[in-house]
Amino acid sequence: MATIPTVVGAVRAVPARPKFDFQTEPAKLRSKLEYRKADLTKRGVRVITGAERVWATPAGQNTIFIRNLRLVGNQEELVAFLTQAGLPGNQLQAMFVDNNMYTFANTRLGSSQRVAYEAEVAEKKAANEARRSRAKLTLDWLEPIVEGLKKVKVSAPARATPSPGRRGRGRTLSEHLQELSGKVSSTGEPKVLDVTGWDNLSDKGARKKDRP
Repeated sequence: MATIPTVVGAVRAVPARPKFDFQTEPAKLRSKLEYRKADLTKRGVRVITGAERVWATPAGQNTIFIRNLRLVGNQEELVAFLTQAGLPGNQLQAMFVDNNMYTFANTRLGSSQRVAYEAEVAEKKAANEARRSRAKLTLDWLEPIVEGLKKVKVSAPARATPSPGRRGRGRTLSEHLQELSGKVSSTGEPKVLDVTGWDNLSDKGARKKDRP
């Protein structure tokens, strides 16, 4: 009988293939001036204006911004992400050429990508300022409207006019009988209340009459 081999150690799960459309997603990220993180477990973005904060730590200095695909991460993360996303191996090396990435080294003063890097940082700062200006314009436009609403006096709505032939609520059957109490007919017999056609809502149809 064959012996079933025993697996020693933890089994590592294979990360799911990230959803990344090489044809459309880079353009969408570029329009928002964002870089997608090369993370196989969750989706997130970085912006170029935060690059200096990332590069300020020793580990962060390994962070690379891939310009044409708008991806960001260290080299190991980027290679794993691109491989899982389906980039052919013969195209992988082309992603890491100097003029296609921003790194800590090539964006220092006098370095090869310094001018391009500063231009993109300036573009992102201008976009942020434009967004803040639009938000302020909206608030400035709304302010007089809000102030005007504060001065509006709200009054209670007028009561509806009672329908013709009725004032207030109709009398109840008990009130009709109370009114009838003590009244007698010409023959001395107590009067009776005929409610055959009485409508309690309109208080119409109740008749006082002699006992038959």
